[in-house]
Amino acid sequence: MDRKYCRKFKYFRDQIGVPPEVDNNNTVETEENEDNRACHKIKLYKFNLLSKFTQVIDETPQETPPEPNVEEEIAVEPTDEEQFETHSFTGTFRDEKRRIDLMLVIPDDKNLEAEKIRTNFLLNIIKAGLEIELEYGLMEKHKNLIFVKIHAPDMLLEEYGEKLGVKKYFKECHIEYIPLKRIFTRNSEREWIELIRSNYKSPLNYSNHERSLVVYKILLQMRFGEHQNNFGLQRLLNMNIIADAYALHDGPYFLTRRQDFSKVNGRQILYYNWTGLCNIFKLQPLNVINEYFGSRIGFYFAFLQFYNLGLSIAALGGIIITLLGIFDKTYETVYKDVCHDKLNKTVCPRCSSFIGCPFLNLKKYYCFGTKLVNVLDNGYLHYYCYFVVLWGPILMILWRRREMYLLWMWELYNVKEMVSTRYIISKVCDRQKC
Repeated sequence: MDRKYCRKFKYFRDQIGVPPEVDNNNTVETEENEDNRACHKIKLYKFNLLSKFTQVIDETPQETPPEPNVEEEIAVEPTDEEQFETHSFTGTFRDEKRRIDLMLVIPDDKNLEAEKIRTNFLLNIIKAGLEIELEYGLMEKHKNLIFVKIHAPDMLLEEYGEKLGVKKYFKECHIEYIPLKRIFTRNSEREWIELIRSNYKSPLNYSNHERSLVVYKILLQMRFGEHQNNFGLQRLLNMNIIADAYALHDGPYFLTRRQDFSKVNGRQILYYNWTGLCNIFKLQPLNVINEYFGSRIGFYFAFLQFYNLGLSIAALGGIIITLLGIFDKTYETVYKDVCHDKLNKTVCPRCSSFIGCPFLNLKKYYCFGTKLVNVLDNGYLHYYCYFVVLWGPILMILWRRREMYLLWMWELYNVKEMVSTRYIISKVCDRQKC
């Protein structure tokens, strides 16, 4: 469909309605008028101070639908299950084309001051070029909440993606360095990543995670008032003017009945190949985790996997030392004397009163303890202590090498952590002093 650019609001929308027939000999002035009329046919949301969001639509003549033919066959209505599969997992606007890049949750209260700030913030979102759509909460606990769906057009993503330093996924040539087969695993990360990337929206090919990150960074610098400090989504979250902000998943975690396998998303791949007891002895698909959740979550699980492998090696050394203690014959004569049946030795009581502290049978009270001490506190234990002391620094050196490899693999050398010093200071200090 044709797209129009509204210069007043800098806001992209699909053209609504069918334009009237225009003669080919129209002047340039009439064409500009038609463009302006089509621009203002978009649905604009007017927010008043009573938190009643009304939808203002330009009154334009619409063609009356043709009368249905009685002789035509009546269409079969879709079942509830079909509607559930087709509409519940889309994560898009009502037109089922524009993806929801970020969600805002707004409380529908009667605070006029907070309502004015929310109105300014949402209007500035529209003026920046983002597209929004409102939904009221359907559940009982969500009756007083309004959900704002935000979508970023491709032109906006291309512009702000470069300015905000949001890089795309790591290069295709790096996928070749992912091993095809690993020990204790049978995953195919190469094919999974290629399958996920084939479903990214063209032509920019930003992943859904990267799209949400661009929108989130835009909202962090969005103004909501005239004061110099009145900007940023995080401030509104701290002041409870906006209840929450989050990104949606790519779809359901399970495969639906009529889903094409070529349209599988990263969440479904991780659900069937990462979670559950059937995958407990398989290495984690770290590259798929990075592709879906981002580098921060990817590094967390990468370190967790590496740390668990290091602990498993240390635990294996402890098991070996314990087995050596079981089969060690050095102190065999000691516990044979303690556990001998025929000797039936007794031990003197611990106090002078024989009534309060009776005699104790040596085998009954000390046989198991002697065997346990011989197994755990054996002569090879000090070797295990030396091994653990050396294994700690070696493990950190190996993790540093692994970290450098992942930084190269995911192209994160030049990525810097986003820190807002001004916000941290204003959050710590007293509100009256700030």
